[in-house]
Amino acid sequence: MLAARHIEIILLQLGKLDLASAAGKLMLAMLAAVAEMERDLLVERTQAGLALAKAEGKTLRRPPSMRRWRVHMD
Repeated sequence: MLAARHIEIILLQLGKLDLASAAGKLMLAMLAAVAEMERDLLVERTQAGLALAKAEGKTLRRPPSMRRWRVHMD
């Protein structure tokens, strides 16, 4: 899709990638795989942190809104 729209990707360490070439397709696939792995690791760490907090008996919720404490002056 990027190649069809003539969008170029420039990596600071590697320079310009030709997305139509085999090397460009490989690099794009590798970058996508690394991004997916990073996202999966983030989810795993978040879930582990939430489980640990629950095990320690912490309450997992948003802090109360300041609207509850607002004083109305009529």
